[in-house]
Amino acid sequence: MATTSIHYQQKLKKHYSEVFDCPSWTGRCFEEVAKELGIVPDKVKPCRSYMAQIPCVVGILQPRIILPVEEYDKETLRMILLHELTHYKK
Repeated sequence: MATTSIHYQQKLKKHYSEVFDCPSWTGRCFEEVAKELGIVPDKVKPCRSYMAQIPCVVGILQPRIILPVEEYDKETLRMILLHELTHYKK
């Protein structure tokens, strides 16, 4: 499982050109959740990608939370961001 995750993250990093910014309401939700967890929102960036099948955190020097291109209701997005930012915080 861990090997698959590492391979998946490397594949996403290789295709950063296919990663793009999230809509503004996603950014606002991200900032709220980051502040709630004591994370400076400027340190990690939420992005979307058609290549992403699941949400994940990639990168060390310029970390990003990559979200699949899907429509999320606010509560689902909040839970996803809480989960991914918890990984980032570790």
